[in-house]
Amino acid sequence: MTTHQGKTEHGEQQTLFEWAEVMVSTGQYPELHLMFAVPNWRPKKGERLLMAAEGVKPGIPDIFLPVPRRGIPGMFIELKVGNNQPTELQRTWHKALHAQGYYVVTCWGFEQARDEIINYLEYPRFPS
Repeated sequence: MTTHQGKTEHGEQQTLFEWAEVMVSTGQYPELHLMFAVPNWRPKKGERLLMAAEGVKPGIPDIFLPVPRRGIPGMFIELKVGNNQPTELQRTWHKALHAQGYYVVTCWGFEQARDEIINYLEYPRFPS
């Protein structure tokens, strides 16, 4: 797992989902109950083959929020920490998803991901 100054992608993503649960429970952003993580980690070799057979693909962003805003069908988030950058395969997926109309963003840490989600959810559901 990648670490930087004590932070891990796992820990930042866990914090993001804990925040989302609070937002749902308080009614501030109830749509966040639809947000989910995409199982795209790199398991052991034998598991990798099973997961590939089930349709898991490397390079897919870490998180998906299937909530439309302003004609955008949903939001994908690639979560990074420290100096990590998206891989070439991740960038290819991001471009392809964006071409299909999705909002795709790379965020470095919980705070940036939270802010991007709030900005996205603040868009009106339909154009005025």
